[in-house]
Amino acid sequence: MKAKVTMLARINNREFNFPYVPVEFRRNAIQFPIEWERKDAKRTIGVHSFEPDAVMGFYARFQNNGVNPKEPLGKRLMQPLGKDPVSAYMEFQRLDQDFERIERGLAPVNVPADTPDAAPKMTLTQAVAKFERDLTAEGKKRRAVESYIGRVRNLLRFFAKRPDIRLDRITADDIRNFLVWLPANIRRRPGSGGHINNTQHNHLRDAKIMFTRYGIQFPLENKYWPKKIGKRKRKYSVDSINAMLEATKRSRHDNNHWLEQDERDLIHFLLNTGFRDEEVAHAQYGDINFKKGSINVYPKPEYNWSPKNNKSRQQDIDLDPRFLKKMKARKEKYSAKNTDLIFPNTLGKPYLNEGLLNVIRRLTEEAGLEDKASLHQFRKTFGTMIANARGIEQARIWLGHEDVETTQAYLAADEWVSSEDSAAKQRAIFEAVGD
Repeated sequence: MKAKVTMLARINNREFNFPYVPVEFRRNAIQFPIEWERKDAKRTIGVHSFEPDAVMGFYARFQNNGVNPKEPLGKRLMQPLGKDPVSAYMEFQRLDQDFERIERGLAPVNVPADTPDAAPKMTLTQAVAKFERDLTAEGKKRRAVESYIGRVRNLLRFFAKRPDIRLDRITADDIRNFLVWLPANIRRRPGSGGHINNTQHNHLRDAKIMFTRYGIQFPLENKYWPKKIGKRKRKYSVDSINAMLEATKRSRHDNNHWLEQDERDLIHFLLNTGFRDEEVAHAQYGDINFKKGSINVYPKPEYNWSPKNNKSRQQDIDLDPRFLKKMKARKEKYSAKNTDLIFPNTLGKPYLNEGLLNVIRRLTEEAGLEDKASLHQFRKTFGTMIANARGIEQARIWLGHEDVETTQAYLAADEWVSSEDSAAKQRAIFEAVGD
């Protein structure tokens, strides 16, 4: 029987005495779930499946042929490969390659992983898989992870005929060819209106983040990247908002459980809070301080959700008295508790995906508006209003931005007032909007 290296996973299961289970591979990666046939002598007495969180660590089992110079020849070894599936698979590949070369009388080609000059030889496929796992493990929002991974997967698609290419072997010319390939090979959102330069720039940015994270210098310098083209800054006008409010009075489909007042409340909530999409979906009545007349965003562990960067606003958002009155009336109408969602779905859970957006889509269509239906556009409208009334720094705080530059990119105003706090100006802006 030919000597070989076998990869095993040690399973964290006390009942089965923490067994070592052989792993299988699929598409240059460890295949999950790991299937294990538990046997008594030669008879199978059970089949079990294990996900990554059940693995205590991965190991390479082999009879030393000199591939491990620190151990005697002929000794049966169980060499630890680590717990991370991607890193363990990479180490296994290096070990297996050198083991097979020594068996054929050739010299090993890989530097042992524990030597000072060792460098990871991660393929693009492995890097993308690890990047996704790392971002998820770090608690990044699902949308953020999908955004990053969607772009680096496009890079992976470009290299479809060279799936095993290593990060450190990708050249500047490869990246330039990727930029040429990209426009004809990606699906862009209908009506997005974004310039292709911005799409290309964002792909390079996220790819560079991944390269840098795994110790590889990105091959194409920033100065050779496509120049970003500024977007038109859009916000809803007072006329557009009033047209949407008027559209709530029109007939609706029988399967639409939203009442006229529900739709009006959503419009006012978006306009008065500047909340992000998921913040609206997870907002509870307890987030509103009815005595102080303010609101903030807070984690909702019962829905496994937290605000962006796990941060509430550094200062509560002041609410217009008329809006506060609407929220009190809504809470009373539905006999709601503080822990109840303000805009729940029919099951009393947060809306996912485009549930709330579909409400705004219907209203923009009913109102005959050319404006793009967008919850985010309400956020920009809120930011512009606050910047004009109370200054850009106040807008930054209430929008939850880390820096003023991000806030400036949101604002659809030609200029803003940055002198003193003016609650009267803020009220005057909101009073222009109908009930």
